Amino acid sequence: SIIIGCVARLVWQKDHITLLKAFSVFVERFSDARLLIVGDGPLRSELEKKCHELAIQEKVTFVGKVNNVESYLHQMDIFVLPSSTEGFGLAVLEAMSANISVIASDIPALTEVLAGNGLLFRTGDHLDLSSKMVELADADKRAEIADGCFKRSKDFEPVKMCAEVIKVYDLVA
Repeated sequence: SIIIGCVARLVWQKDHITLLKAFSVFVERFSDARLLIVGDGPLRSELEKKCHELAIQEKVTFVGKVNNVESYLHQMDIFVLPSSTEGFGLAVLEAMSANISVIASDIPALTEVLAGNGLLFRTGDHLDLSSKMVELADADKRAEIADGCFKRSKDFEPVKMCAEVIKVYDLVA
């Protein structure tokens, strides 16, 4: 089965509703798929209720807040971040570093982090997101995307980032 996952606070900005709707469409075709939601927040009960409305409650696991995100990332085949707004997208970078294929909303911060790697969907469009999930149901395509994401994550390693910041300081000094 394909395990789709998301690591994010359960707040409106992360737009889990779009993810749940997309997943409900996806499981019509891939009935053995599972959705793993890691994180907690004020919208948890609303999201659990939405799962019941969409009749996907048996396929969705709400893990809650954890200290060992990496162990959950390694259970995922596809990482999705459906945010309507982001400052940077650290969760996407963590998934990329864990060699997981990523689908993210097409907001500027996530577009910049992915830089042509991963797949982008129109923010808030659950049908577009579902079609991207279907695209990554193919194991070869998933591996190709994961490889690109992993290679891109290397651009954010601390030593490399520090060197880039020093270059900026040298330019203005």
